Amino acid sequence: MATTTTFGNPDIMRANLLKAVKTYDGKPQVTFYDDLAGNLLTTEQLFEVAAQVSGLPLPSVTPEYGVIPTASMTQVARKQYNYQKRTLQFRWSDESFINDNYGIVKGYGTLIAGVFATAKDIAAAIYLNGCTASSIIATPNGQPLASTAHPLETGTDSNTFTTQQTLGVIALEDATTALMNQQAYKNYPSPKFGPFQLEVAPRNNHLSARLIGADKQPQSFVNDPNSVGGKANVGREVGIVTKRVVSPFFTNPEWWALRSIDNSKHNRFMLSRYGFKIMPIVYDEDNDSWKVTAKEAYLFDVFDYRGTFYSTPS
Repeated sequence: MATTTTFGNPDIMRANLLKAVKTYDGKPQVTFYDDLAGNLLTTEQLFEVAAQVSGLPLPSVTPEYGVIPTASMTQVARKQYNYQKRTLQFRWSDESFINDNYGIVKGYGTLIAGVFATAKDIAAAIYLNGCTASSIIATPNGQPLASTAHPLETGTDSNTFTTQQTLGVIALEDATTALMNQQAYKNYPSPKFGPFQLEVAPRNNHLSARLIGADKQPQSFVNDPNSVGGKANVGREVGIVTKRVVSPFFTNPEWWALRSIDNSKHNRFMLSRYGFKIMPIVYDEDNDSWKVTAKEAYLFDVFDYRGTFYSTPS
């Protein structure tokens, strides 16, 4: 069998594959999923933060020796988080396996790692691609991510424009203001002060750089300082955009989003069930070929809509 030859030894071949994957390590290409997800969680951590958007009233003033008022926690909503397993398998003939003098199989290691990284980039882009459809990604209250009708105990809250706006100076200012005006479920303020991260498709790459990089107000002859630029109000960084992510995996080139950079504020996450791994190389005697399988299991989702503002112009 092929296992008797140096180049056809499956253990050596798998070692070469793993070595190639380790060398790759995501560096030859730019990845976006970490920046879009923010929080990278394990299964255990998922349950630790699942209740963070539940409703509690604010504590009240208690007079000396007075009875302490009690309140029940409001379970705002429930959601089942189901991870996705992604797999890929490739085969090659026994003849090419034995004569792999040029390390073709080893070369597949970097390729297979690259396509798995691209799959995660595409999956992470759901924060924009699916933000208007609850069937793609929804908050635990059942609303899509971008909605003007997120339910509160009294009334509703919004994290999108009533009339959608293309990216620009005023739109960006309005979005940061909206994030600072967000409410908790019990209707008291739950502001997200910043700094913020701006997320756009490649069409708005240079525009987004000008908007947050200018010292004076961009897109105008006004001499006012750029109130959303990273150099304004240094120290507090209230309402300031200091980072941008330009992802080619956003399907609508005009949609954009703004979120808190603080990972405890924006409620997005990537759940890693288990990391990328390559299984042992196996010989399939039915068609005289060798096969290797790679797999990974994860999920991109949200605990809550707060901490992110969306704009979805057509």
